[in-house]
Amino acid sequence: MRCEPYQLLPLVQPPGSVALAEDQAGVLVGQAGSDFQMQTINGMQYANLPMMIMKKGDRVRWYLVTIGFGFNFHTPHWHGNVILNDGKRTDVVALSPAQMVTTDMVPDDPGIWLFHCHVSDHMDGGMIARYQVLK
Repeated sequence: MRCEPYQLLPLVQPPGSVALAEDQAGVLVGQAGSDFQMQTINGMQYANLPMMIMKKGDRVRWYLVTIGFGFNFHTPHWHGNVILNDGKRTDVVALSPAQMVTTDMVPDDPGIWLFHCHVSDHMDGGMIARYQVLK
């Protein structure tokens, strides 16, 4: 199944259908029981982000940042390839609230791969994207 960008998927509620309330800081949040989930990568959900494309052997720099409020810990994970982060080769990093991480990748495995947050609620909420490594 191919999803076009900005397509509303069944798990995403249309604007105006979510019950909102202000928290103690005056920020609008989904009310308990409204099933409001908005977990995105660059503002897109459920792999609707335009494909990130690179070539095998390219030097790719990833800029990761957490913004928002509440439970804002993330574990970005790359399928198929590894990154170099803090002198270690890995396929996942841990991000705390308001943290920024810059990491590098030299992809060596062509294909279309998943990039997502490994926090279960974030995956369920749509924090999923894809990237492609060309030969």
